[in-house]
Amino acid sequence: MLKTKLCTPKINKYIVNREKAEEKLKLLPEYRLAFVFAPAGYGKTTTVASYLLKSELKYAWFSIDEADNDPVRFWRYLTASIASELKNSCFQEISINMDLVSANITADLLIDMLGSISDDIVLVLDDYHLIHNETVQKSVEHLAGFMPPNLSLIILSRKEPERELFNMCVRENAIRIDINDLSFSPDETSELFMQRGIRLDPEELKVLQNCTEGWAAGLIAASFSILENNDVGGAVHAFSGKNRNIEKILLNEVFDQWTDEVKEFFIHTSFLDKLTGPLCGAVSGNGKSAELLRRLSESNSFIIPIDQENKWFRYHHLFQEFLMNRLETKPVLTRHTLYRLAGEWYRENGFMQDSISCFLEAEEYEKAFPLVWNIYLSMVQKSEFKLWRKYIESMPQQLCESDVRACTGYSWVLSMEGQLEKAQIWADKAQACYDRIKDSLKEKEKIFLEANICVTYANTAIFRMNAAEAVKQYRKVLTFNLDVPVIVGEMNSGEPNLLKTAYGFRGRLNKVAEAYENYVEDMPRFLGDFSSYIAVTLAECNYERGDLKAVHEILLKNMGRITSLNNPGIIVPCFIIYSKVKRARGDLAGAFKIIQSGKKILKEKSGSVWNYFFDIYQASLYLYAGDAKSASQYLHTDRMGVYDVLSAPREFEYITYARYLVLTNQPEDSLILLNRLENLAQKEDRLGSLVEILCLSAIAYSRLGNFSNSMLSLHKALSLGAPEGYVRTFADELEPMAGLLREYGAWTKRTEYSGGRQYAKRLLNTTEESIKIQRNANHPSKTVWTDSKADQVDFSARELEVLRLLMNDCSNREIAETLFITVRTVKFHNARIYEKLGVKNRIEAVIKARNLNLMN
Repeated sequence: MLKTKLCTPKINKYIVNREKAEEKLKLLPEYRLAFVFAPAGYGKTTTVASYLLKSELKYAWFSIDEADNDPVRFWRYLTASIASELKNSCFQEISINMDLVSANITADLLIDMLGSISDDIVLVLDDYHLIHNETVQKSVEHLAGFMPPNLSLIILSRKEPERELFNMCVRENAIRIDINDLSFSPDETSELFMQRGIRLDPEELKVLQNCTEGWAAGLIAASFSILENNDVGGAVHAFSGKNRNIEKILLNEVFDQWTDEVKEFFIHTSFLDKLTGPLCGAVSGNGKSAELLRRLSESNSFIIPIDQENKWFRYHHLFQEFLMNRLETKPVLTRHTLYRLAGEWYRENGFMQDSISCFLEAEEYEKAFPLVWNIYLSMVQKSEFKLWRKYIESMPQQLCESDVRACTGYSWVLSMEGQLEKAQIWADKAQACYDRIKDSLKEKEKIFLEANICVTYANTAIFRMNAAEAVKQYRKVLTFNLDVPVIVGEMNSGEPNLLKTAYGFRGRLNKVAEAYENYVEDMPRFLGDFSSYIAVTLAECNYERGDLKAVHEILLKNMGRITSLNNPGIIVPCFIIYSKVKRARGDLAGAFKIIQSGKKILKEKSGSVWNYFFDIYQASLYLYAGDAKSASQYLHTDRMGVYDVLSAPREFEYITYARYLVLTNQPEDSLILLNRLENLAQKEDRLGSLVEILCLSAIAYSRLGNFSNSMLSLHKALSLGAPEGYVRTFADELEPMAGLLREYGAWTKRTEYSGGRQYAKRLLNTTEESIKIQRNANHPSKTVWTDSKADQVDFSARELEVLRLLMNDCSNREIAETLFITVRTVKFHNARIYEKLGVKNRIEAVIKARNLNLMN
């Protein structure tokens, strides 16, 4: 990361206060969003930087360039700018990948973290017009729309605001600073020239004002021309001309004012987005580049310092384009040499991605190729699949086809991006390459490369849901005597449960068992610590099938590899499934402790998407305990709605939100959301999600008294779950599901829907056993009535009095829990379920003893 992109541009000593713009900027605390837009050279950056430097505001600066159209890169720099200003590294731990940015999860994580601190801060996005990537634009719009109270945002752009940012301006929810505010007034123009020792009479001032229309860059260029001319009046009139081309101004009044040596320096370094002495020296051959850069900056030659130490600079974008046009006239060999020299400097100084880009421009593919492979693992671990693929695809195909590991790595990335046909083609290319070179390889090299190919074929088979082919490849790779495991990429780029990923066959338990059950013990031999992903996937499968003992055994055997690997993509699913086992065994307090332990092992800050998944799961535990108020604090229900945009990365969050809506007696809204989630799960082919959503829909319909639709939803869930052996998705719903399962048998006899009764009966037995476990468990939070629970169910004052009296009359915790469950059931369910709890007489006796009638 080039940290100078996060530095406030240094302001030249010749600065004119822009009164109109600054008066508007003073309104920033009230509006919190300012959009500064004007053509190039109107002083947007200088105006804002000057205002902020004079103010007492904390501000983070992010200078955007064309490469920031990569959503992952954009958000890494944005969060780093805030982290740098607040001196809080937590902001750099915010999780960022393509899916998270697209789903606005990354933006939400930043919003949450900013909302949790006391500091006020202004975020400046400079040169925002360079952003044309729709994903980046939408994420910035989301940030602007949901900014916490302590954040203000200033956006600088050459273009007028678009899309939602335009709507904010139209609704007068943002400050608009445009060309009318930034154009120099006659007084400001006069001050600019006076600072440079140039006194203009009113007529000369009027000529320049009309010629430039207050354009700062033109005025400064004019000042250069005047200073080089003894006749001020003549220079002013020579510069006049309302439609003068900026290139002519830059050529005559800036570029041609320098020696041939400096001109050559300009052109030879024009392709560099950021300039520093050693880099420019390596490219241009000028050993005094650092001194020259400082001198050019001080003379206002369209070179802008971007740090306070005058070590890093950048060309004014307009001037850079002017220089690049001249670079294009140079011979191809010259241009390639310049890019090669820059690539070598970047490589030696650790800027690997910049090095790769320059080598590719220089067509030095042999130098770029090893760097691309060297950063493979680090990039795919950060889910930067698209950028790595771009590097590979920029090189001659035959170069990649001549390297087995490049082929397998490319195939893996294509699989993760869902390009399965191409992934299969490159797996075949890996095999073809191996066949060509195997005779020249040593035995160990042969074994290692062949194992890579087998694992790649297994990977493409898994993504195609072909468990049998994956098994075939696993059997083959197990015949090899490997010294080191195969290098694979991240197998979970953003899911809290591995069953939801391709490696979990999207919830198809039979395929998971077929592919992994007989091989999980041997997988460390060829996958190393990455085999723990498969182990946890199998543990999730066993949990769903109700085999809690098997889950515990798998996790126990693999915990060392899981914690050693320390990848959040495996730690989060591991500790969530472990917590589910604790909860299923009646240890709710233990379930909470497991999540806290997972957070400690993860060692990621609050901005991490993985901690975000832990928080959502923690909200689900509170919902399980009936504590909607605590759940809402982790789920941030104030920012959620049933019509929000849904996506696979946010499915877990919105399923939990649907649970919250059911618990807080909002079944109609819950059903709207669940219907949308059902459509998403079908589209994404997520079987496990579909079963869970249908179970929740059945419960929500029952809360509305819509018995028919409740049974239909349950029937769909049973029809999908029975062939795969789903158990816990049903059993974990406890009392509501038990009531529905009891009714299901009779309902199927009365309707044309047959089958599934035996499966439903088995599920009922498991569910009732789970209910019994929960009742017998020691949960103090459920045995004492608190006002938080009262807030959750919205009881009247009289009902609260009755409830407290009832709890005081309980002789033991089991009765107390029964009373709590019964009261909640009366409030949310219906009389038939209440009757079946078998405690009616006991409760009525207590009520009569107090001469109160809760039943009415």
